[in-house]
Amino acid sequence: MKVFIDTNVILEYTMERERAEIVDKLFDKLQNQGHQKLMSVGGFYTILYVIDKFLKKELLLDKDVRIKMIRSVMQRLLQNFSVAEHDNTSLLRGITDEKFTDLEDSCQHQLAQRAGCQFLITFNVKDYHIEQDSSIKVLSPEEYISMELH
Repeated sequence: MKVFIDTNVILEYTMERERAEIVDKLFDKLQNQGHQKLMSVGGFYTILYVIDKFLKKELLLDKDVRIKMIRSVMQRLLQNFSVAEHDNTSLLRGITDEKFTDLEDSCQHQLAQRAGCQFLITFNVKDYHIEQDSSIKVLSPEEYISMELH
């Protein structure tokens, strides 16, 4: 099974924020179930940028140290996630889908569909205004953890 993980979930974990523990439980469950975790290349770039900004402005680390740390974090990320790829059609669908007012979320949803994901895990479930019969279930990490798969 393929599960798309929204950038906000991955950032929560990599930045060791308030809900990192719940994301750790999510990742453990996905690992134990043998499910493939996918992310977007845009998410990859965003995470890289946020980590660098944090290390530079908050921890005041010099460039060489930051680069070494970022490389390590991003390598681990790529060892645990597959990167799903957009094409012009899926991006066009993402920016023209009128069910969404957040175009980035719309593009993430289109990407998850294109990649054949059964679930999209996000902390912003309310931003995904999709039909209940959609091929993708949008859940929070907590909802996915408490769900029993059959």
